[in-house]
Amino acid sequence: IEASSLPVVAAIRGACLGGGLELALACRWRIADQTAQLGLPEVVLGVVPGSGGTQRLPRLVGMETALSMIPQGRSLKAAAACEAGLVDALDDDPLKAACEADLAAALARPPISAMPRPLAAPEAAAA
Repeated sequence: IEASSLPVVAAIRGACLGGGLELALACRWRIADQTAQLGLPEVVLGVVPGSGGTQRLPRLVGMETALSMIPQGRSLKAAAACEAGLVDALDDDPLKAACEADLAAALARPPISAMPRPLAAPEAAAA
């Protein structure tokens, strides 16, 4: 997801914990509603987040906030997550907002007709 050339937007409603947060962290944008709660609670069970959460979280929220969340398995409510930079925006309907953000990003790309077309058989062009 993180390496995708397409913009991926996470729409978060309610609990976004563990693997769910790691999936959201890989997205380009995160939009949540007021009920969202984000964290990596698996560490209290002795399980290390295995999908890049420990690397991506500090990049978004800074080392201080990440160190207050990861070792203790602490989660953030929506407003605090937005303030920390973990969530990009709060919206009553995060799915609708995510779709609108995705559409806006798609409209910003050049039309398909303006994009270079790959050769069907590159080796044939060299012959």
